[in-house]
Amino acid sequence: MTVTKGEKVKRGRKHKHKKKRGHRDARRNAELSDSNGRSMHNFAATAMGTDDEYRQWATHLRRRKSPESINKLYRRAERPPLTWGLSGELALDPVLQTLIRRLWTAAITRDDNSDGWDIEEEVQEWLATESGRQDTLRRAYESLAWAYALPRLASRLTREAWWNLLGGLLQQGNEAAMPNRESDPMSAQLLAGELRMVLSQQFPELKDCKSLRRTASQFVGDSLLDLLDGQGLPHGRYLPILRPLLACWTRCLWINRHVGKPAAVGNNARVQYEWLRRHVLRMTRADGSQVLVAASESSDASVYRDLIKASLSVAPDDDDRRLAKVMFSNPRFWPDDLPNTRKLPEEPAFESEWSEVAVLQPDWSPLSPQLSIRFTDRSLQAELSTLSTTLIQGDWTPRLTVDGNQLTPQSDWESVCWVSDDDVDYLELEIELDHGWKLQRQFLLAREDLFLFVADAIVGPHEAVVEYEQTVPFTSATTFQPAEESREVLITNKKRLAIVLPLALPEWKVDPRFGEIETGAGGYVLRHRAQQSRLYAPLFMDLHPQRLRKTLTWRQLTVGENLNIVPRQSAVGYRVQVGGEQWLVYRSLTAPKNRTLLGQNLATEFLVGRFLEDGTVEKLIEIEP
Repeated sequence: MTVTKGEKVKRGRKHKHKKKRGHRDARRNAELSDSNGRSMHNFAATAMGTDDEYRQWATHLRRRKSPESINKLYRRAERPPLTWGLSGELALDPVLQTLIRRLWTAAITRDDNSDGWDIEEEVQEWLATESGRQDTLRRAYESLAWAYALPRLASRLTREAWWNLLGGLLQQGNEAAMPNRESDPMSAQLLAGELRMVLSQQFPELKDCKSLRRTASQFVGDSLLDLLDGQGLPHGRYLPILRPLLACWTRCLWINRHVGKPAAVGNNARVQYEWLRRHVLRMTRADGSQVLVAASESSDASVYRDLIKASLSVAPDDDDRRLAKVMFSNPRFWPDDLPNTRKLPEEPAFESEWSEVAVLQPDWSPLSPQLSIRFTDRSLQAELSTLSTTLIQGDWTPRLTVDGNQLTPQSDWESVCWVSDDDVDYLELEIELDHGWKLQRQFLLAREDLFLFVADAIVGPHEAVVEYEQTVPFTSATTFQPAEESREVLITNKKRLAIVLPLALPEWKVDPRFGEIETGAGGYVLRHRAQQSRLYAPLFMDLHPQRLRKTLTWRQLTVGENLNIVPRQSAVGYRVQVGGEQWLVYRSLTAPKNRTLLGQNLATEFLVGRFLEDGTVEKLIEIEP
């Protein structure tokens, strides 16, 4: 091949440029070496070096352009990133909050001592108490606060204090001292994942730090797969740390993305991360706090918005951006050039048998009804909200006695049926009790009709005196307004929110058969008492705002079989009417048979339908054996 003169000149220029760059690298390495030729890579192995070496090191940390400093790494953060998702007692801890704020300020400013804070003394005290600390989670957040600020602290600390602090943080990142990922997942993620990743990002010049990056990335990737159910949700017992987990993994992925070639976290793990964010958005109250977690233990709504913005920066998704805009209900929070916010993600409802969590909701609007359920550790926790108000929150497990003996669980709750379609979200749970008795709980939220149906079926091996008591945990934000002569109860909070109908009880209070309701400061209590082997206790809650002022009625229906009346312990039926709308409910408590109800022939276990104008029944849900 013939080489032209122009090509020779061009190649020569490249060669000169390469030599010049190599000379610059050599000069930089010389600046990071002492008289014996030791490089900064060996500082960790040679203890603390000399004072001159330390001054060179501090100057290098202050002047270097790579890796990115923390203020560039989190350039959009309006608050310290460590406060993203911080909840519970730690969110209210003024000492921890002050430490995080001060170290964040130290990390992003060049002022050596802007607030007169004696960092040297603080470091000595922290290191002195670190070895005996038992509160691993608080210690993990403190360690991260120090690690993020460590490069800028080199000019504010003595040589001994700085290297001792780095040594202490490296020890924190030692896998041998890691908390268990299953028993203490949050501390494990902060220490084995984020702390290692921060140290590797902050100090790639040091071999002891740089080597942590691969193990940190691997740990984060494995945790996203091991702690989540394959659809992005952790087990129900970990719901209190749902947002802290998202915050930790967001910071880790953000760091990993900004440090050269990203270390392998794994595509499957990233998908799980994006699904986790969807669940965090799904499980959010209208005020920005998290459902199924006490408001005092949930992160501040404004900090939560920072977390979601950061998460969308790490893993962009138009559906989640539109959803976040609806959840925050603040048009100024997001740019105006977003796609149509009406095109929200499909499947607003969700159920995970593995996580033991379910969310029933007709759409993504904060005003729409939402029922969130956690059925872990033999406990049934629920939260119901509508019109931006939380109606029900807490333990929703009934109390059962048979022949005077209280029944206790002998198994965990099991999800036996889940249906989610255009008409309803339906969840059925089951738990084994003492002496062969069984409790089945049904939750049905009608999407278009906007009512909640909740029922307990108690099934036993023999006839006995069964006493049933269910306390519906309405919140203190609600007020009960019982009707004077009938048993419906209006739930209000300056506005009408719901009407509760005890379907198994007669509508009129003068009829004392089958049981009673009681309303007061303790909530809404439903009681049934019967001598039989099976008992059914249903509640109907109308949540449609435009129906709450209309007249209503309900009836217990006669179920027939072969021209005979079926006893209540075998099958039951109910009719509910509110205004011009009517619904039919049927439940078989024995093996389904061919039966009749209001002219309907049924051979099914459970049916809820809507009466049409011509008298026929449109099925909303039908459960067959």
